[in-house]
Amino acid sequence: MNYTSSDVAKHFKHYEKHITHYAVLHTKLRANGCSSKKIEHMLEEVRNSLRLALNIFERQIYEGKTNLPRRKPFLYKTLRFVTVEGATDSYDKEKTIHINLMLGNLPEHITTTHVLIYLHQAWTIQCKQGSDIFVEKLEDNSEDKARVANYSVKEGRASRERVWSTHGIWDVNNCWIPHEAFA
Repeated sequence: MNYTSSDVAKHFKHYEKHITHYAVLHTKLRANGCSSKKIEHMLEEVRNSLRLALNIFERQIYEGKTNLPRRKPFLYKTLRFVTVEGATDSYDKEKTIHINLMLGNLPEHITTTHVLIYLHQAWTIQCKQGSDIFVEKLEDNSEDKARVANYSVKEGRASRERVWSTHGIWDVNNCWIPHEAFA
């Protein structure tokens, strides 16, 4: 089956009521002028860095109980939908490869400032990626969440094969749905 960016956005929409924050994490990597093989290598580095950063982030949000997400992932791991942008050879030399990250299932005491600080610690300091990080708390309305979901898959709308290819926009391996938390 050939999935489209609309299919990915619909999947995100199914869980939109649980999404509370949206973040953009820039890397230090630029695809401009790079070969397909080099871009593939950069994407692997980005996805590995993100996996590590999300593990660090989850340990930080559960202060004093850092093993909760690992011991009971379907209850305590964060809801996360991840897309990757900028992994194509473009004419824009300043465009970085960056992550669109939708988050949910965060502990009640975590604020947008906490999310920004913890992501900065994990992404920039620990993983040595870019320091340009944007975080916003999403309003409890479907328009705001639909805007973010549609923005996150915009590169897939421009090129259908970008949705599920090796250089695809949807980083399935770093996505997670904690089903027990929503039961």
